[in-house]
Amino acid sequence: MGHSVQSYRGKHIVLSDAEIADVVGLLNTIVGDAAEGKAYRFFLDAWNEQFRTSGTGCLDLHFDELLSTLENRILFSEMIAFLREEISKYDKTIPMNLIGGQYVKKWFLSTRDIDVYSINNSINKIIDLVSL
Repeated sequence: MGHSVQSYRGKHIVLSDAEIADVVGLLNTIVGDAAEGKAYRFFLDAWNEQFRTSGTGCLDLHFDELLSTLENRILFSEMIAFLREEISKYDKTIPMNLIGGQYVKKWFLSTRDIDVYSINNSINKIIDLVSL
């Protein structure tokens, strides 16, 4: 599994592609399936396109582009808060079957549950990157 550099306003972090797949997969499944998910399609569609068109080590979440307006930054914050609220319902692991087959088939050699601590750590890295 590769690692991809994520950038926002001159700041950079490196996330493993597994971290990106976990976060985007959970966003698609947990947030995208919720009624509020329609407001977040802008982000999810862009990130899903990355999974369709990019290989390992080349995933770009396009934060500079996607967070270019105040409205989008507010939507992103709401989306992440909603995801964190849903993740908090799990004790130690989130069942992999929540993410769905499309991510399992393309990005993982074996299925595994997602560690709650690890996914929160990945989300914290993203929040730290996009914080002003």
